[in-house]
Amino acid sequence: MDTDWLYFVILFIIYFFYFVFTASENILKSGNSNSTSTPVIFMVYRLFKLLFLVIAITFILSTENYFFINSLNVYNKILLIILMAFSFYFIEILVISIPDTIKSVFHKGIVKIVMIFVNEKKPYSNGNNGNIKDSDNYEAANDSIKNDQKELISGVVEFNTSIVREIMTPRVDITAVDRSILLQDLMDIVNIKGHSRIPFYETNIDNIIGIIYAKDLLPYLKPGLRDKEFNIFDIAREPLFVPESKLIKDLLHEFQDKKMHLAIVVDEFGSTAGLITLEDILEEIVGEIRDEYDKDEIEFQITGNDNYLCAGKFTIDSFNEYFGKDYLMTTEGYDTVAGFIISQAGEIPPINYMFEYNGFRFTVLELINKRISKVRIEDNRKIKV
Repeated sequence: MDTDWLYFVILFIIYFFYFVFTASENILKSGNSNSTSTPVIFMVYRLFKLLFLVIAITFILSTENYFFINSLNVYNKILLIILMAFSFYFIEILVISIPDTIKSVFHKGIVKIVMIFVNEKKPYSNGNNGNIKDSDNYEAANDSIKNDQKELISGVVEFNTSIVREIMTPRVDITAVDRSILLQDLMDIVNIKGHSRIPFYETNIDNIIGIIYAKDLLPYLKPGLRDKEFNIFDIAREPLFVPESKLIKDLLHEFQDKKMHLAIVVDEFGSTAGLITLEDILEEIVGEIRDEYDKDEIEFQITGNDNYLCAGKFTIDSFNEYFGKDYLMTTEGYDTVAGFIISQAGEIPPINYMFEYNGFRFTVLELINKRISKVRIEDNRKIKV
């Protein structure tokens, strides 16, 4: 029976896995070169690459009567090994030209495979002669810890490739003041909003010229000080401007170097697109960090059987993660459910605008200043993932 095709398939699989680990190593190198764990992960990837290289060479040289190996002399076999090594080098060169978005898919896939083993349940033994209640408590606590580990690892992986635009506070949600604001009005805004840092602008929000720290207003609480004695430039701090496309891991290092906690995000035209803080970046790794000023706003909740209510700013990545598959596709134009709906409608949709997509029915429930704030989602998929 002719089995030549089987050997070609096996060789293709070996080359494919070498390509996957090469792509993963490359995206990790470009995404988190300053991490203390990076050398260890690099070593793991490179060991696997070396393993597949050795397997490939051993496989070909051991498959006598196939690929004409038996008829080759020693020099030709050496030449064959050199050609194989060159083919693996060609893969290294090819990976460099592939977009990071594709390479990150392989890296995340490897992490997910690792998480399958991390989340495997281990037999429980605590010396309590089979106390079922204690065992159940242990399993519940252990599952909770493993879920936290999974979320943390997932956050670290996404941290390497996330950009500022994906996690920033959008322009419409920025609290900013005019440079001519009175002292009392500024203090009222600080008390109401609860922000420790507030940008101020000249003419409009596209011309932010400084940042006010709430703590710098404390000396003005002394009796006798009046608005006419207050000059906003006396306590102004220089703002940091960053592009939308900047990697958040690079911004984190910039925050550390410049000892800053806030940056103004600008688009390609130099207009203010949003605002990002150190807390936003940390939340991308460890999850939501709430303080006494944060409102309990629910971005996604179950309202009934296969019915959900979500905020317009609920991200597409979060949507796909919840439903277990990439049902909604992200583009350079939007990152949220609201952006997806506008893209489908081709305009700012009215209230009760409805459409179906990949088994889901989307209905716009609330608009605030032409901004989609609430959406109802009905899951009509025939097969649930």
